Amino acid sequence: MKRLFFIPVLLVLVVPVWAGNGCRVTIAPDDPAIRYTGSHYITMGASGASFQRHSDAVLARPARILGFNATKARTTTGVAMRFRTGSHTINLHFTHALGDGIENRGSTFAVYEDDQFRSTHAFSRARTHLSFSVTSMSPGKMSVFCIALPNWSRPDFRGLDLDAGEALLPLSLPVPSTYVAFGDSITHGTGQSSTHLTYPWILADLLGLE
Repeated sequence: MKRLFFIPVLLVLVVPVWAGNGCRVTIAPDDPAIRYTGSHYITMGASGASFQRHSDAVLARPARILGFNATKARTTTGVAMRFRTGSHTINLHFTHALGDGIENRGSTFAVYEDDQFRSTHAFSRARTHLSFSVTSMSPGKMSVFCIALPNWSRPDFRGLDLDAGEALLPLSLPVPSTYVAFGDSITHGTGQSSTHLTYPWILADLLGLE
């Protein structure tokens, strides 16, 4: 009578684990290769990067002393971010800053690539998570992207992600001089749906200023 022998075999299942968002490269808001303009009060916190054009101390002053609407002044009109990458697809992620005293009439972002206007991405005021994708018009080549933030809300930047193997490279552009516009609600962007349509943005862009 033949005997049956059972040999134990250990099977190891190898499951690939990818860091970040799938196999994409995640870039944090405080990455030094990202240049922010239009805001001198940038806070890096748990909610990402938040932007203000005036200090909290100034915005806390009474309206009769300020001479302008502090709620509207907390929006990101005139604020932009720039970065350089060869990634074919870039996903950007924002969230609405919530709370009293923060304007929110909806958010429209404008995208430029190598100084050429590409597209806008609009979100209703009801949306709290604002994510959109940008596809390079020059795949395989390095491009400089500019994202103009909304003029009627104050989104916080949560970060971006790139194609696998891609990265942000330092900007070779010189830091421009600053253009400051004093005016009224039209200067802010009343009647315009996005920062890139306001006359201070258009004028600063034509003059090569921040």
